[in-house]
Amino acid sequence: IDAKKPLKNIKIVIDPGHGGKEPGAVGPTRVKESTINLDVAKKLEKVLKDSGAQVYMVRDEDVYVDLYDRIKYTKDKSPLFLISLHANALPDGGNPELKHGTSVFYYYPQAKNFAGTIQKQMLLELGTKDDGMNKRSFVLTRNSSCLSILIEMAYMVHPQEYTLLLDDNFRQKVANSIKHGLEKYLIE
Repeated sequence: IDAKKPLKNIKIVIDPGHGGKEPGAVGPTRVKESTINLDVAKKLEKVLKDSGAQVYMVRDEDVYVDLYDRIKYTKDKSPLFLISLHANALPDGGNPELKHGTSVFYYYPQAKNFAGTIQKQMLLELGTKDDGMNKRSFVLTRNSSCLSILIEMAYMVHPQEYTLLLDDNFRQKVANSIKHGLEKYLIE
């Protein structure tokens, strides 16, 4: 790893969560989570490619991709990292004033430090509440042959965070913070 260009030639798969017939959470103004996820993914793709990374997108338009097809696509690319992007919601009756912020999920112990580095960098740059870093057995975190994480950028059901998610500048900050976290992880 070149400390001056740590992302050069690093293979990364970006998975914009949901899509097509599966919109994910829908905000109060009817904006779909899948739309926000895709926009952040495209911004992340650009900043990573500009830094020399080899980036592969699971989807680059509003289409449905089965979870296991996402894993197959990732395995076919043989990346070092898989980053799945999401915007969170709550079950009915959940209180968005108590449960909100940015969270990162991982499954394998090898991905724990990676998840922690990304989480810390995002919190630092975004100023969102720490909603935790957690081990979870999600399809995209447990079936991957690379370091894989699932990021919940902010909550679609939290009024202030939803407003942030709708802001193009905030979505760019999310992409930048993930890129900076990747760089930090690679050089530490």
